[in-house]
Amino acid sequence: MSTPSGSNDLASRLQQEIDKAKGQVAQFHKDSSEKAQALSARYAKFEEVRARLAKQFEPRVKAITERVKEAKVDHERDRDGGEVRISMGHTDLVPPGVMLRFVLSHGGAVESIAIDYYLSIIPVLFEFRSHDRIEMPLDTIDDAKLLAWVDDRIVEFTKNYLQIPFIEAYTKDSRVIDPVAKVSFNRVLAKGTTEYKGTKYYFASEESLKAFQHEPAKFVGV
Repeated sequence: MSTPSGSNDLASRLQQEIDKAKGQVAQFHKDSSEKAQALSARYAKFEEVRARLAKQFEPRVKAITERVKEAKVDHERDRDGGEVRISMGHTDLVPPGVMLRFVLSHGGAVESIAIDYYLSIIPVLFEFRSHDRIEMPLDTIDDAKLLAWVDDRIVEFTKNYLQIPFIEAYTKDSRVIDPVAKVSFNRVLAKGTTEYKGTKYYFASEESLKAFQHEPAKFVGV
């Protein structure tokens, strides 16, 4: 038969385990509260950086839209970042669909900030970089370095965009031949045009146009 002292000893041991578990629960709640507060502080810091960079993006987007009338800009923003989309409208000079995107985000623990660059050109008929990324710890953000990277990507995009009119695969339906210089080119780039016997001719230079106007029969049918 168990003695009262043995029962008391068991009860004490059980209580110790219960108290230990209660302590673990209390520590869990404390740690969770501290983590939540730290996460909230990091979100506040992230939002501060996001707002600051958004202001710096405005003149950069404007620099593009002022130079490309067909460009359309869309913005998206949520707690985890934001996105700027610049869609370049279809034109005779640049017929494919072109979209430039910058996406601002953070890591899952909100310990860093990242900017992703995406360039979409459809159809894809030449090589170009379609994606790049820069990432920095949230506590050591270097605005100048981030924005210099953004500027480099915008210039890179511009170079790709401006070479499209010279890529024959994109402009095959609008290519013509200068009857004087015998060169094939996108008719949108013509320096001048003239009609002769009901046919319209395109010229890659003023010199070609003048030569043709002076003696058109010399170049027609040659």
